[in-house]
Amino acid sequence: MATVVPIAYQANTSLAVPNWLNKGDNAWQMVSATLVGLQSVPGLVVLYGSIVKKKWAVNSAFMALYAFAAVWICWVTWAYNMSFGDRLLPFWGKAGPALGQKFLVNQAQLPATLHKYHNGTIETSTAMPYYPMASMVYFQCVFAAITLILLAGSLLGRMNFMAWMVFVPLWLTFSYTVGAFSLWGGGFLFHWGVIDYSGGYVIHLSSGIAGLTAAYWVGPRSTRDRERFPPNNVLLTLTGAGLLWMGWAGFNGGDPYAANIDSSMAVLNTNICAATSLLVWTCLDVIFFKKPSVIGAVQGMITGLVCITPGAGLVQGWAAIAMGVLSGSIPWVTMMIVHRRSPLLQTIDDTLGVFHTHAVAGFIGGTTTGLFAEPQLCAMFLAVTNSRGAVYGRSAGGFQLLKQLVGAAFIIGWNAVVTTIVCLCIRTVMPLRMSEEQLSIGDDAVHGEEAYALWGDGEKFDSRAADISPKWKGKEKLNGLLDDRVCIGKQKVAADRTGGAGGEDIIRKPGGCVLPKEVFGDVEGAKEPCFFPVRTSLNVSAKEGEDLKESVAASRAKGSLSGVDYLISEDNFAPVLIKDEIIGGLENVHAATVAMVQDEVAVVLPNSEVMVEAEAYVDPEGFLGFSQEQLAMMLFYTGEDMSIPPLMIYEVIK
Repeated sequence: MATVVPIAYQANTSLAVPNWLNKGDNAWQMVSATLVGLQSVPGLVVLYGSIVKKKWAVNSAFMALYAFAAVWICWVTWAYNMSFGDRLLPFWGKAGPALGQKFLVNQAQLPATLHKYHNGTIETSTAMPYYPMASMVYFQCVFAAITLILLAGSLLGRMNFMAWMVFVPLWLTFSYTVGAFSLWGGGFLFHWGVIDYSGGYVIHLSSGIAGLTAAYWVGPRSTRDRERFPPNNVLLTLTGAGLLWMGWAGFNGGDPYAANIDSSMAVLNTNICAATSLLVWTCLDVIFFKKPSVIGAVQGMITGLVCITPGAGLVQGWAAIAMGVLSGSIPWVTMMIVHRRSPLLQTIDDTLGVFHTHAVAGFIGGTTTGLFAEPQLCAMFLAVTNSRGAVYGRSAGGFQLLKQLVGAAFIIGWNAVVTTIVCLCIRTVMPLRMSEEQLSIGDDAVHGEEAYALWGDGEKFDSRAADISPKWKGKEKLNGLLDDRVCIGKQKVAADRTGGAGGEDIIRKPGGCVLPKEVFGDVEGAKEPCFFPVRTSLNVSAKEGEDLKESVAASRAKGSLSGVDYLISEDNFAPVLIKDEIIGGLENVHAATVAMVQDEVAVVLPNSEVMVEAEAYVDPEGFLGFSQEQLAMMLFYTGEDMSIPPLMIYEVIK
């Protein structure tokens, strides 16, 4: 009985539907590519912009965005064919554009993937998915782009952006294309049978090794940033991490080049391994640090995703769990223990630990794939027939594990050497590292932009403070930005005087500092006080003139740090860190509370309702002739709407 094929599934229904086109495969391939693209933009853009210190949010996000755009142009101009085109060398394809319609509308094929036996007969035909070359170029491009963005995670917070602009096309051309052709495009590792299902070696091992190497040549962040580099928004970090996790369905699910059984296995195993790894990492944090860390959970999630990538569609579910246990524990050990004890790793500033989360996890994934690759699943995907992991066959399986180790060694060696050469070449033309001034200020100095319209780390006080004598009385407010540099006396800065509210003149400085004329005085006579950083977090409510200890019901609770107690406010909001030797017993608390963090002092006066939850600066020797008890410095939120940018206010009271 004849079966009628619905017209929607028939070929040649239009010029855009040739008989070789499988609409389902084409749709899945484009969706997969888009999911991987979303991992980068906005996924890693958001993750990088939020996981770094506030003063580096714009720079970090922009490094990712720039890399994504730059790779696109390089990819379609020459890099695609170097990775998946005709063979030039055993590890490299011939460069050429992928822009013409005659190339893009034809059925996709990877010409160098034709695999033959030693006697010359064909073992596996050339890979020819049932969709156009345009879909293949798109799919492979987003993989190349995310590799550069992952690499950038090692360099955040100090690499000269101009150098990064040059680094991206050079590294893509001379490093990424070699790994991609060797393992995927029909190079010598592909034909030898090294397994890299979706990029454990090509993407993750290479980005981790190249990131560590580039971090060595670029140099470290500023000392202050290395000592303290808190995320500026943990919730946004989770948002970026969520996009990364869900996007991995396209990352691994699209690599069979079809919507088939293998892609389903890959997506399922991806989620199993990632979840296992996250849970293992979190448990280790709880066991050893007594607290579950959100950032730690994100790192565990990433290591699980990376680990399963080289074998996602080739292992069984139980193996995915085993790989998740290893990826959640071994990178944890290398990051938390080995890194801190290794003099070499201590000298290299890998900002986000890409070496541990990608290189180590990618290597674990590649080697465990050599152990757990299941023969039947391998037959569905690999060009080399009879491939299997070590647990499924003594001689063949053991040889597969050896292949995986050799493949990893090639990727490690090539990336370390080429990345070094690229960095040294760029260094002859321009500095790899930002200037000290840019490192001190951050986004505002590098891009002239800031992520948040509020005062905080990295903003620089480039105006001169007022020369006010102690005779000055009353209460005034000085809105501005302070500097943590050593006192340098007068600064020669260009200032414009413009009329302000109520006829009051205002001095505006490059950093946005606004100073009332009555406080500022003449520009020529201005002086600059000394300030040093204080980190506080407290909530205090008191009426003017009221003793703080009478207005706040406080309890003493022993903190986790030795010798540190907590003074809890009435509503248990945001504890104040207190050192016994500074504040003494609770009965000795006076109208001014001293908060002590890392031997730095901040003073809060009980004359207004304020909330302090940021880095602040205060002069320990007194400000402009006034004592500490007369100086209050706080982050004052204008109104109850927390989205309103706060102003940095310090009040002088006489």
